[in-house]
Formats: sequence, structure tokens, C-alpha cells
Amino acid sequence: MMKVLSYVLVAVLAAGSGLAIGLVVTPQDEYECPPPPVCVASPAAAVAEAEGLPPEPSDDTPARRPNRIDPAPAKSQEAIDQLSAKAAIQEKLIEGMRVEKLGEPIPWRAGIPSTYHRDQFEHTVSKGLDEIESPLEPIQFECSEPPCIAVLRGNSTGQDRPKVWISQRLHDLAISQAWREAYGDEFSLARFHSVDCGDGTTEWVMLMAAAIEALESDQDAANLKRRIDARTQQVISGASCRKAGQ
Repeated sequence: MMKVLSYVLVAVLAAGSGLAIGLVVTPQDEYECPPPPVCVASPAAAVAEAEGLPPEPSDDTPARRPNRIDPAPAKSQEAIDQLSAKAAIQEKLIEGMRVEKLGEPIPWRAGIPSTYHRDQFEHTVSKGLDEIESPLEPIQFECSEPPCIAVLRGNSTGQDRPKVWISQRLHDLAISQAWREAYGDEFSLARFHSVDCGDGTTEWVMLMAAAIEALESDQDAANLKRRIDARTQQVISGASCRKAGQ
């Protein structure tokens, strides 16, 4: 074990002429020093530590590295670009699935006779219902794209065979003079859907559309069917019973 003598540094500040410094060496009690590097310290480091100053750099202090461009932003942008590309691919796949299921919307184009447009179609259906004195009433005409769909409502309460009764009512409209003069014997849609009113009565929502020869000649038959099915389902999903007072 090595022995260490402590030294006391005494600084005396003289008044008037200057600063006088004296070094007084006084032997103190000996003590054991712990293993290096605890006791190994330069005088400058000891003073800096006592005064709370940062240590002076030594020859062993590694040189400060120059500033360099952080590659992180570039990697982040690359990740964003990859995610955007994947999102675009997924969006195309979803759109393809939507078209496969619901079809591609059909525009009203030049060449579709005016008898199939909303005003004349609505007039023809109303005239045909009056002609056969039908118990059905039109509640909506869905004409966002061709062909227009007539949405009718009827109450089959009291009928022994309600579906047969509804089917007969739609057939009566299809063979009415007004319908036959405008659209012949053809129609592209004739469906019905029951609505339980919750009070013991059942109402029916019926949909009927004329066949458009000009439309069927230049439209893919499968797409036309998908569009009619999708529009029909949309109407049926919002069907409700007649409210009191209506």
C-alpha cells in the first residue's frame, strides 16, 4: 500500500502591493489510497472539479467529429413512398372488387329514347296504375342511372297468398295499355320485398323497370344486371311502412 501526504495550499491576499502566495507543507495523518484511478488526478482537474468547471481537454480526448447529414429523413421519406405505393395498389384492388360486385355506373347517354327518362316514365307508370285501378301507389322513382325504377307500395293484409297477389298486381301493370304503348311487353325488373310493420300488417315494396333496347345493345349484360341489382338493394334497404297520416 502506498502512503500519501496531504498538502495544504495557503493563499494570502496582501493589501496594497500585490498577491503573495506561500506554500506550507504540513504532514497530516497518513491514510490508505484506494486503487487507481481514484487517486490519479491532475492538479488542473482537481481545481476544475472543486470549482464546478468542465475539465480541460487532454491529449487523450477524442477530437470532435464534424457535422454530417443524418440519413434518417431520407429513410423516412423512402418508407412513406413505399406505404403510399402499397395504399395505391390496395385502393385499386378495392375498386376492382367494388366494380365486380356492384358494376360500373351507367350514364344517361344520347340515344336513350325520352320515353325512358324520368318525366315520361313516371307519367306512364301513373297512367297505367290508374287504368287498371291498381291498389298500388308509386312512392319513388329511382332514376340516378338508366333504366328508371318505379318503387310501388301495396298492402297485402287479408290476402291468403300475398306473394301471388303482389305478382298479379305487377303483371297487371305490365299489360296495361299505357305500359305496352311505351315499352311493349318487356321489362328488365319486377321484384317485391315485404316489410313487417310491427302492428300485424305487412306492406310490400315493389320495383319495376322497363327494358331499354338501346341500352342493352351497347352495355355488357353482366354489368347492367349488377347495376340493377345494386340499385334495387339500395332501395329495399331503406324501405319502411307507411307512417300514420300518410
